[in-house]
Amino acid sequence: MTLKTLATHYRFKVVLAVVLLGFGVSYSYWLPWIAMPVVCCQTAPRPVDIVVANGYGAMDFATDMAQRRQYDHFLLVQSAPNRTVAIGVADDPLVVSKRNLLRRGIAEERIEVIPGSARNRWEAARQLQAWLRRNPTRRVHILCDEWGSKSERVMLDRTLEAGVAARITVQGVPDPRYDTSTWWRSRRSLHAMYAGYVSLFYTMAVGEPEHLPAYLSADEYAFRFLNEARSKFGGEPTRRSGRIGDLKQADIQSAESSK
Repeated sequence: MTLKTLATHYRFKVVLAVVLLGFGVSYSYWLPWIAMPVVCCQTAPRPVDIVVANGYGAMDFATDMAQRRQYDHFLLVQSAPNRTVAIGVADDPLVVSKRNLLRRGIAEERIEVIPGSARNRWEAARQLQAWLRRNPTRRVHILCDEWGSKSERVMLDRTLEAGVAARITVQGVPDPRYDTSTWWRSRRSLHAMYAGYVSLFYTMAVGEPEHLPAYLSADEYAFRFLNEARSKFGGEPTRRSGRIGDLKQADIQSAESSK
C-alpha cells in the first residue's frame, strides 16, 4: 500500500468520524424527522365541526379547543353493535364518549350523533360522507392519534369523493406521555412509531378489507360456538332458538338427565 493510498484511507476515516460525531451530537434535531411521514397536522378552518376519532388525550384536547369556541359541534360516529356491550360486560363507546363530553362541560345541544353501524374506519368514513352530503355547508376536523394521523388522511382521500374529502381536515394529537419529538426515549414510543408505519403501509398497499365476517349477536355466537364444539367432541347440535341463559339451562338439564 503506497503512502498516497494510506493518506486517502486516513482522510476517509477522519471524515467519517466527524460525520458520525455530528450526527451523534445533533440527534435531537434529525431523529424527529424519522417520525414525520406518519404524522398529519392540518389546520382546522372555521367554522368547523369536530370528530374525536381516537387517541390518548384527544378528548381533552378537543374540549379545550371547544371551550375557546374554535369548534362548533362534536360529531360522534355510531359503530356496529358489540357483543360485549350487548351482554353488559362493557359500556357502549358512543355513550361513553358523550358522557365524557358532558362531564367536560360541553352542552348537549353541541353534540350530534351520526347514526349507522360502522364495522371499521372505512365504513365510518362513509357514514361521515353521507352526513356531509346532507350538510353541504359544513366542514369537519378529525382529531386522532398522532401516530395514525397520516394513515387516517390517506384512508379518507382514497375512500371518499374528492369534494367531500376536501371538506375534512385531520390533526394528529400528540400523546402527552410520548410524542414524535422524543420517540427514541422509550420502548412504548418505539412501538407506537412502528404501529404508525405499519398502519400507513397497510392503508396504502391493501386498503379496505373486501370481505368482513357477518355480525353475530351474543346468542348467535354462543349457539355457533357450542355447536362447533359438539360436532368436534360429540353430541347433538343445538337447533333451538333463545337466549344464552335458556341454552345454559337446557345444557344443565341435559347433563342431569344423563347421570
